[in-house]
Amino acid sequence: MTRFLAAMMLAFATTAQAQALSDAEVSALLADVGPGDRAGLVMSKFNIYCTGYVLRILSPTAAVLDLARQARTERRPFTLADVPAEVKAGNWRVFVFPDTPRKIPDARFCFGSVTHAVIRSKDDKTVLQPLTKTPFDGSVGNALGATLAYTGLDLTFDGASVAALIGDPKKPQPFLISVGKSDFEVKDKHFRFLLRVVP
Repeated sequence: MTRFLAAMMLAFATTAQAQALSDAEVSALLADVGPGDRAGLVMSKFNIYCTGYVLRILSPTAAVLDLARQARTERRPFTLADVPAEVKAGNWRVFVFPDTPRKIPDARFCFGSVTHAVIRSKDDKTVLQPLTKTPFDGSVGNALGATLAYTGLDLTFDGASVAALIGDPKKPQPFLISVGKSDFEVKDKHFRFLLRVVP
């Protein structure tokens, strides 16, 4: 192994580890969960015929807050020990719900199931592919028993790569999540639901 390659691997490992949430960061988040905290971001594009794709985006910090809020709703304790290792790993999670018809006859106007999604820079120079893609059922039906089968996706993205795309968390750079031909822009106003600068 060349020195250059070894240095590159060390740099990548250091970057990846830096994106994982430390126990101190998680504890600081749990100590700062307010009654009205909104965990993560929901984005959608819809029309009179279809729901459009709906995205639920959880950054690493939003994922912790989401679990804490759920525990509070269920009136059960939630401490550092209750935070799963996969959440502490620091990856981003994006749920993409299918574009489904509001009325079954309007299905022809909708894109339907989700097959893939990426996170990318606005200039398209950086495109992040998902680490994992897990399908889930997004079928719809009506009162008469008719059903249309659709699939959504639960995706994870490397936290270090997303952090590099965003840059300084105090001055984050907007980015896009692309689902087929639909682009969703995560703008300045959205980052307050995704980023929490902690000690």
